[in-house]
Amino acid sequence: MSAPTPKRLGGLTRRKYMDQRRRDDERVETLEAKRAARKKRTAGKRSLPADVEAALQARAAGRCELCGQALQNRCQRHHRKLRAQGGRDTVTNLVLIHPACHHTVHMNPEWAREHGWIVTSRRNPATVPVTLHTRRQVLLTPDGEYREAA
Repeated sequence: MSAPTPKRLGGLTRRKYMDQRRRDDERVETLEAKRAARKKRTAGKRSLPADVEAALQARAAGRCELCGQALQNRCQRHHRKLRAQGGRDTVTNLVLIHPACHHTVHMNPEWAREHGWIVTSRRNPATVPVTLHTRRQVLLTPDGEYREAA
């Protein structure tokens, strides 16, 4: 059996073809190593205290706090004051929403700020009302309840 011709190698000589494959393999290994390192760094760091998790679940009552549809084990925790801006894992800063709703919030930051779904770094999420799916404006309390905004 003869070696592949340059035509079969996409116009590359065998040497160049093998060099390109080696570089591609190295690139894939590097990406996989970066992903594994990122996963290792974040493993176990994203769990919430049991009381905070329980308060979030009770407040949401199995429904997305943005759209009101049933969560059905498909929920994400959204930090109203973003973690990158110093947002903490507190009941007043976290809401449970669908992944699609979470994406909508982050893709529409101006709308999200107007409706309390994103809070600026200078504000306290406990004092910023959020507009629920029922169009009610409420404050999120530390005990996991809604309180009507004044």
